[in-house]
Amino acid sequence: MKLHLLRHAKTEVYSASGRDFDRKLMTKGIIQANLMGQYLRIKQFAVHETYCSDAVRTMETYGIVSKMVNSGKFIQKNELYLADREALLSVIWKIKHGKDLFLVGHNDGISQLASYFTDESIHLKTCGYLCIDFSLDSWKETSIGTGIITDSFRPPVYFPD
Repeated sequence: MKLHLLRHAKTEVYSASGRDFDRKLMTKGIIQANLMGQYLRIKQFAVHETYCSDAVRTMETYGIVSKMVNSGKFIQKNELYLADREALLSVIWKIKHGKDLFLVGHNDGISQLASYFTDESIHLKTCGYLCIDFSLDSWKETSIGTGIITDSFRPPVYFPD
């Protein structure tokens, strides 16, 4: 059973509305998301379900990546917007099946979740991806230190000065 974590790609500092929720991807973020989708496609990425924050930046990141992979059933959740580790665990522990999941979210919560499951200090940067493998049968059995990192990637995108 695998948990695939993806932090949204690089975003604008401010949105036109002034709301954090409405921040869109920058050009760098769009490039990052495309490179992430290509990376995951090469890895033959496929999951049973995808859970995604409904913020503009997570939805845009997911929209780009999902065109290149099998992301399964899509579940958009407002409670994932800027969710902390406890809120993310609450969602995960309610999942009834023991199949692979993809979670697209925000820091600090997504990094806290990765750190909790692996018992390591993890900080996912924008468009950072991490795959955590569990030798368990259900999501409610997961707890601190029960996961092992089996893959990680962050698209290298550099703009000249």
